Amino acid sequence: MEQCCGRAAAATPTNADLHSGRYNVARAATWKLFKRLSITWLCCGVVVGSYAAALAIARTGADEQDCSHTCKPPFRTDNGTVLLVGDSITAGYFPDVAGILDGRAPAASCYDAGHTGGLSSIAGVILGRFGSGDGWCGTSHGVLQCVDGYLNELHANLSVIHFNWGLHDIDPHIYRTHISHSQYYENMEKLYLAFKRAAPAATVVFQTTTPVPPSYTRGRDNKDVVAINDVAKTLFGPTGKYTDVVVNDLYQHIVDVCHNDPESTCYPDTCDCPHMQDDGVHFSPAGRRFNALMVASTIAPISSGKTMLAAGRTPPEKRDVAEWRPWELAFFIQLGFLGGLLVLVGGAVLLRRKWARGPAPASSDGGETKDPA
Repeated sequence: MEQCCGRAAAATPTNADLHSGRYNVARAATWKLFKRLSITWLCCGVVVGSYAAALAIARTGADEQDCSHTCKPPFRTDNGTVLLVGDSITAGYFPDVAGILDGRAPAASCYDAGHTGGLSSIAGVILGRFGSGDGWCGTSHGVLQCVDGYLNELHANLSVIHFNWGLHDIDPHIYRTHISHSQYYENMEKLYLAFKRAAPAATVVFQTTTPVPPSYTRGRDNKDVVAINDVAKTLFGPTGKYTDVVVNDLYQHIVDVCHNDPESTCYPDTCDCPHMQDDGVHFSPAGRRFNALMVASTIAPISSGKTMLAAGRTPPEKRDVAEWRPWELAFFIQLGFLGGLLVLVGGAVLLRRKWARGPAPASSDGGETKDPA
């Protein structure tokens, strides 16, 4: 055995060593440890994989989900003549619209509460962002589940209802649901009819969905915006099914003002309009003020103060579906899967042990065994 740095170098195992009991014991122990680690990692993989699959199933079946947990009640219920309904774009211009129509500076507390402005000589403005959530509940499907309950609690005398819902319906990446054009048409019609049931004398204004700049690469495309706006125009406006609805073409207003800048004449096809839209699909301070001016100028001429409310409104019927969120539903799906897997594995182990024992050996003297002498 050679010496190395004052130590005896480890000897290469010979054939005799490889067949010795000590080496076989070590090899068996290593193999046993490897099997245990493999089983542990396999179990972890089954747990993680089953939850991922269960969550995918839960989200796929989200069209049967009850979105009541995402619905928000009105912050106040006794004031306001104008209701603004929409997503984060609407929430962005709401304070400035309230400032114009209410005759007061935008109030941060009203913006944070997200539901009300004050009374004024022109109109009291209410932000009706009454639904939220991801997945299916973040689309117009979820809005429809919340609108009746919200309007039933809102006792304001509405003269104008200004609404839009579009950007959430063209983003399957975030909201994990594809809304077809026919479904969008149907949902916008249902939303309009819900507004007319709640306030039959109010003027309904539909706002077109705002552009998606070409630099935005997270799931939305401006071609989809153009498509759903075209769908909405077949439903609302002078050439649509409901000619009484006023169309505020905010999409075109934004494109026109951007084209006033020589560097943004290609917006929104091949270039951005950064002085108006500087945060993905969201707007800069100047862009939000411009949107507010366009919305307020549409509302002011048709706002007529108090109007008649619909009499005898009743709360919407509760949907007979589960109230679980996708991750909660996934947990129970996974629990059932792992429970069933445990039963199958346990049954297989018991059967294997039973077969390993085999039938009891028969004795040669008629079945009786004798004690050895």
